Amino acid sequence: MRKSYHFITLFILLILTACSSDEKQPNVAPDPVTGINVEIISETMVNLSWNASDDLNNDEVTYNVVVNDMVLANRTSSTSIQFDVEQFIELNRSSASRGVGLELIINISAFDNQGNVSEGNSVNRYVYVNRNPGEFELINVQFDFYNYSNITVEWSPADDADRDILSYNIYLNDEILFEDYIIGSNGYMNYGSVYANYDYRSLINEDITVSVVANDRSGGTRTVSQTFNFSASDQDLGLIESFPYSQNVDIMDLPNEADNKILYRFEVNTDVAYQINTNNYNVYLNILDENLNIIRQSSYDNISGFISTPGVYYIEVFGYNNLTISQEMSISLTEVDLLSDYQDLGLLNTPFLQTYEYSTVGDNDTRIRAYFEVTNSVNYDIEITQADYDTYLFLYDENGNLIASNDDGGNGVLSRMTGSLNPGNYYIEVGGYGNGTGSGILSVQLN
Repeated sequence: MRKSYHFITLFILLILTACSSDEKQPNVAPDPVTGINVEIISETMVNLSWNASDDLNNDEVTYNVVVNDMVLANRTSSTSIQFDVEQFIELNRSSASRGVGLELIINISAFDNQGNVSEGNSVNRYVYVNRNPGEFELINVQFDFYNYSNITVEWSPADDADRDILSYNIYLNDEILFEDYIIGSNGYMNYGSVYANYDYRSLINEDITVSVVANDRSGGTRTVSQTFNFSASDQDLGLIESFPYSQNVDIMDLPNEADNKILYRFEVNTDVAYQINTNNYNVYLNILDENLNIIRQSSYDNISGFISTPGVYYIEVFGYNNLTISQEMSISLTEVDLLSDYQDLGLLNTPFLQTYEYSTVGDNDTRIRAYFEVTNSVNYDIEITQADYDTYLFLYDENGNLIASNDDGGNGVLSRMTGSLNPGNYYIEVGGYGNGTGSGILSVQLN
């Protein structure tokens, strides 16, 4: 009987233990959020992140995010959010600084899907933000189109929400023209203005971009730029091999040119004399070499001369004082033999004085030339002492580069040039104003 009693007692205890193990565990709230971190993305945009809460019951967890008493997320399942802290920056900051330091009071609560919540403790995180300078604009970009050697850039000041003191860098393409310019540093100018000496001749046939970069010296920048194309209407006349060459070209596009200029490229493989005319005193003409250096400069609407070196050349057409015009231009090229079309004065020793009678009547390019050589540095006085027409004098080096010219420097409408020369070979060219022809006396003096 006693054995049966113990067996029944053991059986009852086993049943009670099994029933106890089948009872459901109580649901508890998620653990509090940990690992709260704030990182700057750009300017005032930040990323707030935290570690996911552990939940003993493996319930789905969501979060409420409050920053500086402002609800930024409600029941989000994500463990990070991005937001703009500019809304927390005090307005009307009174002093200049570099960026802004902010204190963020962050509270993140974790909820499970059973209605349990783990109220987070507030944590403080400090961030340093910097807003880029505000929008501004270029006022004026002015190029020196005579010597291609300087640029003036003017711009309005940029605002800065952080009251940072701004400096400006000015670039032509990727090359800096001026660095760390501060508006008002000269005491009176309330806009940016820079005059930069820069030879941009080699870039004239490419896009040229001028940029002004505002820097707040804390890494924030703002850039304005403008791109110029001065060769949009330039024309290529190609290789000229058939002479005499004559063509009329339309320069109607000149009023639309940013630099008020058009270049006409051509190539020759022989000695040529050129005559170019627009019949408009408001037009200037120059002859440039392949590097865009002026080798012959006009007076008003026509230009003439010779090319002694085969290669690429340009006719440069531009309006006087930036006057916009529409016009037709005539171009005439004649093949010449410079070796037979000049008088060889030979090697000249100082002191030297000699006069020569000449005539340009009937000459195919209305010019005569005299060639001479000097082995020492000399001073020259070259003059038309007598002529029956309005003369013009030119002096070139052996490559045809213009050294000096004169119209009425002598007696009346006669010409005279003075100056100095280094050792070398030179051409004297005698012509007439407006390609007039006649007879006269040339005087050459060296000392």
